[in-house]
Amino acid sequence: MFEVPPGRSGSGLGTTNNYRLYEYRAIYGKDPQRLGDLREFIVNDGRWEGGRSYSYGWALVQYLMRDQKPKFAKFMQRQAAREDEVELSETEKQQEFEDLFGVVDDKYRKKFSDYVNDLPLKISELPNAP
Repeated sequence: MFEVPPGRSGSGLGTTNNYRLYEYRAIYGKDPQRLGDLREFIVNDGRWEGGRSYSYGWALVQYLMRDQKPKFAKFMQRQAAREDEVELSETEKQQEFEDLFGVVDDKYRKKFSDYVNDLPLKISELPNAP
């Protein structure tokens, strides 16, 4: 979320990271089924697969921050307010997420996928672009 996007369009929360968007589309494409179980990605830290997951995580934060900004702010405030030693179970993480953003099912996954795939991609902003 706070990563400075490489490119000439600037940096900050209002700027799309075109490299991450390009990477997401190259890995996951437009078929929401390729995302796997979105709930599992949200609640299971062991699901993280390095670089492959980085663009997925970026896309999810981008979606939540832009499409559901007040709920995302509340979600982040809850995370920040929680004591460091408090560890939620996967069931608790899912409940906390779904209480704010709704049930994460196939319909939700499709809406998320459509949102990310509808973002404008500026090829000229990619590293090594002509």
